[in-house]
Amino acid sequence: MDHVEYREFEAMCCDKDSIVETIETYNRIYNRDFKLIEYIEEIEVGFAHISGDVSLQDIFDLGCLVYKYCKRKPKK
Repeated sequence: MDHVEYREFEAMCCDKDSIVETIETYNRIYNRDFKLIEYIEEIEVGFAHISGDVSLQDIFDLGCLVYKYCKRKPKK
């Protein structure tokens, strides 16, 4: 099992709703506590400032889930 500790990081994401929904889903399934601290909307991309008591594997897995969610989501 990977080492779990408090971490803060930023990640690019497609939109705020996607990252919020993905975090809620991941936390529910894997019993983690990712939190969206801030969402920063830039011209063409958004950045999510995220924290939680998680492992590096959790961060990688969350990123994969966000990617899959955004790829499935219809474009506006």
